[in-house]
Amino acid sequence: MYGPRGASPQVAEFRGGRAWGGSQRARKEGGMAKVLRCGEFMVKCPYVVHGATEEEVLREAAKHLAEVHHIKELTPGIAATVKRNIRTE
Repeated sequence: MYGPRGASPQVAEFRGGRAWGGSQRARKEGGMAKVLRCGEFMVKCPYVVHGATEEEVLREAAKHLAEVHHIKELTPGIAATVKRNIRTE
């Protein structure tokens, strides 16, 4: 198990002040991890996703938006908002 609820290494949830996810894996591989905190653009959402690339984070974020926020279509505007909020750790 990678983290809460068996999340994959790329997908993380924020629990008790600690983010779980792929950033540790990316650092071990010598790369900089990408991170997206949903709460930065969706009010009070604790979801955090880590990945090695922006595309990986965007793909996982799209799944989260569909499942939790009921945003089924990732329009160009929503994709741009998500991309603006992806940070490098």
